[in-house]
Amino acid sequence: MSDEPRECGETMPGEAVPTDAPAEVARPQAGLRLYAELFATFFKIGAFSFGGGMAMIPYFHREIVSRRKWMDDEAFIDITSMSFAVPGPIATNLATQAGYRAGGLAGAAAALAGMIVPPLMLAVVAGLTLSQVASKPLTNAFLKGAGAAVVGLIAHGAWVLSRCVACSIPTMALSAALVVAVLIVGIHPLVGFFAATVIQALVIVGKDHYGSAS
Repeated sequence: MSDEPRECGETMPGEAVPTDAPAEVARPQAGLRLYAELFATFFKIGAFSFGGGMAMIPYFHREIVSRRKWMDDEAFIDITSMSFAVPGPIATNLATQAGYRAGGLAGAAAALAGMIVPPLMLAVVAGLTLSQVASKPLTNAFLKGAGAAVVGLIAHGAWVLSRCVACSIPTMALSAALVVAVLIVGIHPLVGFFAATVIQALVIVGKDHYGSAS
């Protein structure tokens, strides 16, 4: 056996290569687990939430922010604002954006699929059976009770959003001005929405510009 010194990492002919170095571990199932979780989460929201639109915001906030920790309140406000701004149902817009932030394009597809499958199935069942039970007293009582519950959920959704933006005085002032303009002045809600969006965008751009300049 030769006693000549060896360079660090050099092996002699026939000598086994050390295997104690940490190896790169591939985890192909990590993405699949995330996509399955996204699908299951939004499947549950789509199957057990009522009211649509603003009424569903508490469900989304609970699952996305409070339980799953996929984003914080500020990011949730961003995707909620975008969901109102772009065409299409608010629920599917929210699900798509949340899925994209959590898992990219595949995550967006999984979240969207989970969101639309339950309402589609329920709509088919309701279309086949509602005409047979629509005139029954129990059905009318259920629909009236659901209407009252939806009002409460919308109020809860408004509270969730206002709590998330309460730290921004300009945003709260703009929101209050929009409410006054729509309810008292009587401007069209769509006009008020776009006007408030433009004003808020200008405020943010101006703040970033002058803040960086100073």
